[in-house]
Amino acid sequence: MLSDAVGIALLFCDHLVEEKNSSKKTLVGIFSVIFGQKFPLVFRPFWIYASLTNLVGEHPFAINIVSDVAKNVVFSAGGRMNVKGQDAVVELIIPVQLITFPEPGKYGVTLHVDGNTLLSRVLVIRESTETKI
Repeated sequence: MLSDAVGIALLFCDHLVEEKNSSKKTLVGIFSVIFGQKFPLVFRPFWIYASLTNLVGEHPFAINIVSDVAKNVVFSAGGRMNVKGQDAVVELIIPVQLITFPEPGKYGVTLHVDGNTLLSRVLVIRESTETKI
């Protein structure tokens, strides 16, 4: 039942490592702002990590990244999760391949479970005049 579901984390990172024996995750390079010099900005691959708990059974999920200004979806992914026990912590690991941000600004990131928003946050895209070496 979703009404009691609890969102724990919604993070973006450069790399994600999962240990084979323990299933522990290491998130490397956690960020909330992306800098770009030229728009539309084609950004390199990264990961979205989400965790939630207090669910039982099978549930559809979707994650979307949407421009706050134009309201266009720049990324969408989803699937189904099967949760064995209410105390289980579900960890969703979502790869984002190349993504295009049409303009600088705020982009809303939402995790929907059973069609309802469970977690949301902002990903900020900023224009930078710095040349990175």
